[in-house]
Amino acid sequence: MYGDHDQIEAWMEEGGFAAWTELHGHHVSVFSDVQTDVPWAGEAALTRGGSNDKPEAYLVANPFFYAFDPVGNQLPYYDAQHHIRFESQEVATFRAMAGESDGQGWGYTVNELPMYQANMEKGDYSIYGWMGQGAKGIANFNQTYNEDAEIGRWIRTKEWRQAVAYAIDRDALNQTSNLGLGTIHTMVPHPSNIYYPGDEYTQLYTDFDPAKANTMLDALGITDTDGDGIRNRLDGDGNIELFAGTSTDLRRADRTDNPALIFQENLAGIGIGFDFKPDSQFQTTVRANKEYLTLSSGSPGDPYGVFPTYCGSNQAALIGCWYVSRGAGGGAETEFPPMMPGVADASYLPTAPADTWAADPTGGWKRIWDLHEEGIDYAPNDPRHIDNGKAIFIEAVEQNYWITTVNFVPRTIFLKRNNFRNATQHCFCNYALGMQQQVYYFEDGIDNQNHPGNKSKRFKSESFLTGLTY
Repeated sequence: MYGDHDQIEAWMEEGGFAAWTELHGHHVSVFSDVQTDVPWAGEAALTRGGSNDKPEAYLVANPFFYAFDPVGNQLPYYDAQHHIRFESQEVATFRAMAGESDGQGWGYTVNELPMYQANMEKGDYSIYGWMGQGAKGIANFNQTYNEDAEIGRWIRTKEWRQAVAYAIDRDALNQTSNLGLGTIHTMVPHPSNIYYPGDEYTQLYTDFDPAKANTMLDALGITDTDGDGIRNRLDGDGNIELFAGTSTDLRRADRTDNPALIFQENLAGIGIGFDFKPDSQFQTTVRANKEYLTLSSGSPGDPYGVFPTYCGSNQAALIGCWYVSRGAGGGAETEFPPMMPGVADASYLPTAPADTWAADPTGGWKRIWDLHEEGIDYAPNDPRHIDNGKAIFIEAVEQNYWITTVNFVPRTIFLKRNNFRNATQHCFCNYALGMQQQVYYFEDGIDNQNHPGNKSKRFKSESFLTGLTY
């Protein structure tokens, strides 16, 4: 967030926000009356019958939006939005299946698709699956983590990351968490993508081979010295045990289809302890460089988004701080001290080459950065830009900075009433309302909230699983 430091601190104190990210989230939340950067602005919930215990958000055309036209000749097509928070995701899901939601993609999961499809005609809605270009279901290792120096050492060891990659049963994860809809794949994009680097990189380190993983860990000298089934730390301080924060996309932690549970079982199979916590604020600990493993829902489909470009990036938090702060005249101030390239730090093991970051022992991040900086100087359709993009993906796959599982599974399940029109069927995005929500409209201009029982007169219920015809 850019702005006057004292003013931001004052706003945080006034609103009771613990971090500037919470303040920023308040300004972009649909449940806030201070929204400023989208076509819709929230009215105060209390003035419209809502309450803090059961908040409702009413969004109307935003006069502070940069494209607002006071004469009313601009988007959005429909007049307002009304959002209601329910007591649980289950309640919200069943209300949507009863036809009480015009269109959104929050909270729906791939494993519940059969239930959504069985009720779509009764609820008069259709189901869209918005695919991401990158991987679905990944483990990110924060390469700059060093609070626990031994854990930091292993996550910066390429062979250790590759061993973990061989330990993951991607087919089991695909069947239990994705209804078998996914394709076992590395983080490289679909063959139709201009940055697709070749077939030889789609399956690299994706075989389920616990025996090979165990052999690789044995070769690193990490063994079970006390016979409890978990490998022991080299510093003699107990077992090798990992902990991960997960995004809220990995909800319902007690369900057997939670991919984190499969990671837990698979890592136990190679003698590594693993525990996790679904936490919407897990990114806060990553930003502070106090988290080393995160499970999330996707990775970049664009190679020029691979390098850590923000302070607190999942894959290398402090290198991301360097990216933010690297400008002329000393650069922008960052929340945490950046890791500077070419500055040695003996506490980071394995030791990195002299010309890169201390957390880059293989030089992989330096190679990705060089490819990134050279590639962005060319136009997107320039062969040199495309070749560098392919090379970035190759480097990232070989380094296993991401332990990916499957690709081409919907990142967002979008349920929409059949009379709610112009919603995109396909979207390479992860936004619940889609990239162009302001162009949606109602059939014949008749909304559903003020016309109970309203149904489409022209369109029937369809699902992306069985084919979309309109």
